Amino acid sequence: MLDVACGNMRFAAFLREELRGRQIDYFAVDDCAGLVPHLPGGEGFSACFQNLDIIGELAAGMGFATAIDAEPCDLVGCFGFFHHVPSFELRVRLIDALLQKTASGGVVCASFWQFMGDEKFVKKAEAWNSKAKSELASAGLDASQLEAGDYFLGWQNEPGLWRYCHDFEELEIDALVAAACEGSKAREVARFSADGKSGAMNRYVVLQKR
Repeated sequence: MLDVACGNMRFAAFLREELRGRQIDYFAVDDCAGLVPHLPGGEGFSACFQNLDIIGELAAGMGFATAIDAEPCDLVGCFGFFHHVPSFELRVRLIDALLQKTASGGVVCASFWQFMGDEKFVKKAEAWNSKAKSELASAGLDASQLEAGDYFLGWQNEPGLWRYCHDFEELEIDALVAAACEGSKAREVARFSADGKSGAMNRYVVLQKR
């Protein structure tokens, strides 16, 4: 199991609880060690963590997969991260790298945030984005380089603290899946929505590597 952008290891805890009695070898990749305060271990479960600048590796070229120390895995997860990857080009590189780290017959599961589909969140997101662009322009932000769906959102009401986030339209997810499956190297086996009060804040895609 490879978890790219592991967050706070919730997925590791979930797997350990749901798959009791099964051997799980869990490999987590993130570039913030502080988000990984504890790696769960014990009988039937082993875990290790690699601190890696994922965005930096993606921006540097096509070598992100080789920078990950894990062998190809049966299950590769990437949750709560694609929306922080700037540009369609880098998102294609990421999904390609995920497949490279997937064993033949294994699956990749990724989430894509669709926050602009939440009516209550839209006004807040637009207000944040307008204020952020105004502040960041003085720091050299070239807004012409942004793509449709790119936003800057606040974080825990901290003044001047902005997160780059991308809202995914279904057509872009279609394009990412098409790029991932090009040459019949993978096939889409599931797509569904979940999370938030609406049950539709994230779009999940499951790909199986051929």
